[in-house]
Amino acid sequence: MSKKNPRNASGAIAEIGWLSTTPTPFQAAVLAKADVLSFCKGAGLVQQGDEAGGLLGVLEGQIELHLQSTDGKGRTLALIAGQGFWFGDLTSILGRPRRIGANARTDCKMLRLSRAELARIVDADPVGWKSIAQLVALNHALALDTIDMLRRKDTTERVGLALLILLAVNPRADTLENLPHSDLGALTGLSRDSVGSALAAFEARGLISSSYASVKVVDSAGLYDLLWPGITG
Repeated sequence: MSKKNPRNASGAIAEIGWLSTTPTPFQAAVLAKADVLSFCKGAGLVQQGDEAGGLLGVLEGQIELHLQSTDGKGRTLALIAGQGFWFGDLTSILGRPRRIGANARTDCKMLRLSRAELARIVDADPVGWKSIAQLVALNHALALDTIDMLRRKDTTERVGLALLILLAVNPRADTLENLPHSDLGALTGLSRDSVGSALAAFEARGLISSSYASVKVVDSAGLYDLLWPGITG
């Protein structure tokens, strides 16, 4: 892992995702006080049980979030996220140990805003709490969407919702690369055969095109209409 100051490395993270929706002074304060961390593929970013840390945002590359397996042996992959995705809001606010671990899925760069620096920013400008509340709401909505996905008994619906969730946290991509059936199976709690059948059903409808390790969402609006009527991405 290497570290540097982000003043000249903000890139897409200020143009996409949560930070791009915040007021310019808040963005500038975050970028001025955050560090840029570089990780090699497979490296651990944070681990479950780590003491309260700060916010982490994906500057470049992709990360994986992992939940602890109940038996210590099961598949723990919970999310694959790319540029513009931020997490760590609850540990930053509540001061509790981290409940979720994160690894570098690819070589990646992360922005890290410490809990202390976050407190200084919102102490200096209390309006900043509105931006933090927005991040909490976004990640709460993501958690609810994931619960909805996992509660679906129809395996095809479950896979489709997983694709919509992945699109939401990888907003610069309409093609989800490096996504083998085994990883979709881990995200949905399904076998590779069930994942393959679900993808074939969506492909037959003209909603996606897929290969062994990638899925291109051809018609995201159609996928939303089918699975979440009345909700747009």
